[in-house]
Amino acid sequence: MGTKKGVDVSASDIFALSARAEQAQLVIQKNHQDLDPIISINRSLRARGYPIDLMTIDCLVTHRRLTFMLNDATPELVGYRFGALDPDDQGDFSHTAYSEVTSDQLVTWIVQVFSKRHD
Repeated sequence: MGTKKGVDVSASDIFALSARAEQAQLVIQKNHQDLDPIISINRSLRARGYPIDLMTIDCLVTHRRLTFMLNDATPELVGYRFGALDPDDQGDFSHTAYSEVTSDQLVTWIVQVFSKRHD
């Protein structure tokens, strides 16, 4: 991640992460039709000068959200937090190795987190 001669090379990392999420989404849609995750990439912080990209996976049925943060300062790590869709119900980010956030791991997290309803 980071900038190399003015080129934003972190884009490949956030899009690779979203590709893993898309693979997980296919598994979820096949095996857990009631969850139907919605994946979004948010690069607005980067556009405002912060070296951060976000990816969210939302479930409108259970009102839950998984948020993932990629920070150029720590390219080997992914920040993550799980909570409600309500922006006031967000906690601190935990961190794991980028390589550990596989499509299988995402399936596990989606099932665990989205199976809990939050109203």
